[in-house]
Amino acid sequence: MDRLTDLNDRRRANAAYYDAHLKGVETPFVPEGYHHVYHQYTIKLPQGMDRDAVRTRLVELGIGTEVYYPVPLYRQQFYLEMGYGQELPITEDITRRCLSIPVHPSLTQEEVERVADAVNTVVAQG
Repeated sequence: MDRLTDLNDRRRANAAYYDAHLKGVETPFVPEGYHHVYHQYTIKLPQGMDRDAVRTRLVELGIGTEVYYPVPLYRQQFYLEMGYGQELPITEDITRRCLSIPVHPSLTQEEVERVADAVNTVVAQG
């Protein structure tokens, strides 16, 4: 716990770099007056972009990625059993476009820059 503030500050610094340098993707929104701890840094890819192809290309470039919530909440078994089976096309679209990139506090500045450059390159290539 003694290191928690420092670790969260490092995540915020990594996220700030991404916020300033990522192009062509939607980055996390943090309302004025709030602080994010960036346990994850999830970007939203442009509409129509194949997330799995982006992930494959980033892995080829040595960049780890993750899709933490591949199934929308309303389609998970518990909610289906409760009768939440309607279609939510915006939710489906966003779910297919979200991708998390490394933000952990042990990243070096060089690694953060490499992640941002790789994401920008892959997204620009479409």
